[in-house]
Amino acid sequence: MTHIDWGVFVLYLAATAAIGFWCGRNQKSAEDYFLGSREVPWWAAMLSLVATETSAVTVVAIPAQIYAPGGDMGFLHCAIGFAIGKILISIFILPFYFQKEITTPYEYLGTHLGRGGQVAGSLLFASALYIGAAFRIYVGAIPLKVATGLDLTLCLLIISLLAMAYTLMGGLRAVIWTDVFQMLLFFFGGGVALWFIIGGLPDGFSTLLQSMRESGKIGPFDQPLFVDTGFHKVDEGGWAYDWSQPHNFFAGFLGAAVLTLATHGTDHSNIQRLLACASLRKARLALVVSAVVVFFQFALFLLVGAAVAVFYDQKGTHPELESGNSILPHFITHELPVGLSGLLIAGIFAAAMSTVDSALSALSATTVTDLRGKNTKSSNPLKQARLWVIIWGILLWMGSQGAATIGKRDLIGSIFTASTTIYGPLLGVFLISLLLFRNGGMTGKSWILWPAIASGCLVQGMVFLLGQEWALGENAISIAWPWVAPIGAAATLIPAMVLNYSVGARKD
Repeated sequence: MTHIDWGVFVLYLAATAAIGFWCGRNQKSAEDYFLGSREVPWWAAMLSLVATETSAVTVVAIPAQIYAPGGDMGFLHCAIGFAIGKILISIFILPFYFQKEITTPYEYLGTHLGRGGQVAGSLLFASALYIGAAFRIYVGAIPLKVATGLDLTLCLLIISLLAMAYTLMGGLRAVIWTDVFQMLLFFFGGGVALWFIIGGLPDGFSTLLQSMRESGKIGPFDQPLFVDTGFHKVDEGGWAYDWSQPHNFFAGFLGAAVLTLATHGTDHSNIQRLLACASLRKARLALVVSAVVVFFQFALFLLVGAAVAVFYDQKGTHPELESGNSILPHFITHELPVGLSGLLIAGIFAAAMSTVDSALSALSATTVTDLRGKNTKSSNPLKQARLWVIIWGILLWMGSQGAATIGKRDLIGSIFTASTTIYGPLLGVFLISLLLFRNGGMTGKSWILWPAIASGCLVQGMVFLLGQEWALGENAISIAWPWVAPIGAAATLIPAMVLNYSVGARKD
């Protein structure tokens, strides 16, 4: 990057630090630190939710996915499924969280499933968030490495330290307001990149659309009813469903909707933004509007990836890269004008930071509230919260180095498969609470929870191994990531239902 690009990047860092310092004023309690005193405007919570949900995956991995041969707009099927899941959460799940002033959703589990349920839920959440956040730190380090030439390990450390710094200063309020700033920045960056490319094409957007149609990148949206059902004819006659395809109608609408019930209905890193709103109505508004914004955000960055492919087609040559995930950072640093390049790199960096700060805040909150327990004696809960931000920050940096090794091939698949492997059993635990013990009755049956969780984790582990070539070689059977969470949730809930019925039948 040029000196001007570096200047733009440093201005971004300074603005982020200033927001964190400003938000950290007058914090007196752990509730101020974890929930922003429950006074966050709904639109700020909404933008922060979008920033947390999408992160650098949106601005790095999604453009890379459609840029690659065979990539298309089919990911929007999943975006529609995400929206369906959020609507269901706003109707059926959020009201339970607002009935009592809880700090994390796992306190709700504690009231219905006992202390063991609260600890089990928080441990599953912490595991899922840790894995996902480690991968997202790696995603954010890619553009930093491309732009600066720094060693990848150092880039991972920079992201982790900076996120720790302003999360320590301002807690959730700092996280949300920096997310708002970062969200606007990388939305603006994506729009500018698309505008720049389209402006250089012979017939502008018409050229982009025609090229996408010819290369098949429009995907299912160039078919009747804009839908790819995932069914195909087989040699023996009849039809079969392709369980390995993540972007067809059923995987996107059904699988992704159930996955969203887990990621936004049970994951504290998302729920904490909604709990920070002043009322249930405002929390619902933030969640539902975020679904619309996310859809258009995915569409924007899919178009950016397709436009980058057309740009290099027009040039007659494509760059040779170590990883296809570097295509957008490479385009930004080599093709965009001075100053604009620095702004867009800052935008991608912002996307990475928005996920890391959210993870640190949520992991600290669930450690202090759920794992240690609110009743644990502590002279200074606020000090304990900040200490756990540091501990989790170090652990995330260590985990991101492992993620850098695993995620080099299929980044999107690696991120979603790894985290959804745990989200399934976590959703299953919440379903046990909502469907089986909503009105209590857990006394004498608390043991049911543990074989149910063991079943869910065992099945999820088997699903994961089925798709690994290193484990099964040519016999590997890939199951698309939207189906992983539903399978795990069912494998957790069904044994609990059977055991609960068996105990009740014996008593009768």
